[in-house]
Amino acid sequence: MAISTMIEGRVRLLVSTINYAEALVRPAENEGTLRAALDAIAALGIRPIAPTAAIARDAARCRSLNVSLADGFALAAARARPASLATFDRRVRRAMPDLELELPKSLR
Repeated sequence: MAISTMIEGRVRLLVSTINYAEALVRPAENEGTLRAALDAIAALGIRPIAPTAAIARDAARCRSLNVSLADGFALAAARARPASLATFDRRVRRAMPDLELELPKSLR
């Protein structure tokens, strides 16, 4: 699957609200930059999803795979759906097989 296919709306794009907040830390330093980041996320059709208690527990377990807690939330949210996980983070990519998660074909 090409990245353009994901962006063009043929694939649901979801992000844990934990990772959504993490992505907005730097843009939030400036109101104009924050607005631009929020508009870009909305234009891409990325929908934030709130983690459940079960996802939070799974995210905590993912820490044993040498990823940050925020990355654990991304992994746990993908497992809960189940869904592919788009990432360029090497640690997250190394953890994915242990969790039976796959990258979208366009990122392999």
